[in-house]
Formats: sequence, C-alpha cells, structure tokens
Amino acid sequence: MGELYELGKGIEKDVLMSFQFYKKSAEKGYVNGKYKLGYCYNHGIGTDVDKEKTFDLYKIAAEEEIMMHKKVLQFCMNREKEPKKI
Repeated sequence: MGELYELGKGIEKDVLMSFQFYKKSAEKGYVNGKYKLGYCYNHGIGTDVDKEKTFDLYKIAAEEEIMMHKKVLQFCMNREKEPKKI
C-alpha cells in the first residue's frame, strides 16, 4: 500500500500515508518495509531527512535479507539430501 500512495498508482498520491504504511510494515518485521522506510528517511518522503535512521534501516534490511537468503539456500540443500520419491 505504501508504494501505491508514494507513486499515486490507482489512488491519489499521498507521501504522508506512504510513510505511515512503510513504518507499519517495518514495525511488523517486513524486510522490504524496513528498506522502504529507510528510503523515505533518505529522501524526505513523508518525513524529514534523517541520514542516521536511513543508515540503520538499510543496514538492518541488508542483514535480514542475507539471513533470509541463507535460510532458502539451507532449505534447498536439505531438500537435495532427501531421497527422491517416485
């Protein structure tokens, strides 16, 4: 929803609503929400520019994204070790 408000896709553009949706998404733990909230702080979208918050959110999002990819890789590796079912 945040992106829809940010870009005005199908609804009236509203950067304040966009910021709020990204913030809620980040608070719920969504990696992309944390990244987009950092983007808002970096570019002053619906909020004041805050480079410290930008850095913190980008760092957290990057670390969580790496962990997510590691989990997917581990899942794939474990699946390959399972006997094939016919």
